Amino acid sequence: MSDVERMADRIVMLHEGGVLIDTELDELRENYSLVLVPHEAGLSRQDVLAVEGCVGVRRREDALHAVFRLEPERASAAVASAAN
Repeated sequence: MSDVERMADRIVMLHEGGVLIDTELDELRENYSLVLVPHEAGLSRQDVLAVEGCVGVRRREDALHAVFRLEPERASAAVASAAN
């Protein structure tokens, strides 16, 4: 992220042809988190998208990569709750 920090103070992330996040870099650091959801958790992409605070999910070989507008602890707890 250091290259981005030197070049910009605002971040726009695109996903599936639309704007996923459009925010200042400091807000991105403070209010967003990435949660890796192992496939073994048994949650589908739609299940994770339905979790409070989830703004996007990508399926990767190792896990679902989910972006949340929540602090990391809250995002992880929300995913764990959905898996139960």
